[in-house]
Amino acid sequence: MTRFINILALTVSMLSTGCIVVEGSSTGGNGTNAGNNTNVEWNASPVISYADAGCWYDSYEMDYVWSFEADIFDDDGQWEIADVFADVFDTWDNSWTDSFELTSWDDYTYTADWAEYQTYLYCGYGDYEVDFVVYDEWDAYDVYTIVPYASL
Repeated sequence: MTRFINILALTVSMLSTGCIVVEGSSTGGNGTNAGNNTNVEWNASPVISYADAGCWYDSYEMDYVWSFEADIFDDDGQWEIADVFADVFDTWDNSWTDSFELTSWDDYTYTADWAEYQTYLYCGYGDYEVDFVVYDEWDAYDVYTIVPYASL
């Protein structure tokens, strides 16, 4: 039982720090500490440098549109970014309202646009908060919270 708790504690601590430690007998590779034959590989967490969200009226579609945008960088390479989400919360009752996956066309800017009728959001409501969350392939993450604007 003690071994299980030690393994669980080690796993939780590795996932929460944003780094990965790999132990082995190899003396080659990146981050090798030749003194004790331990490989150490670091994973940089992705970083959200800018985020914006809001609602605006599209006269062509004759409906309000919710837009989400985030600029994301990963020092290990953009290819390591796995998922980007915009999670919308109602601050009045502290409840989750809706979630949107963002996609990228240029490796750095992730966006999503949704017609209001496709969401659980209302453009005239002023108590939303948006958490932008990015995960990399190693489950390291960053969160960026904003209050969305409304252009009514």
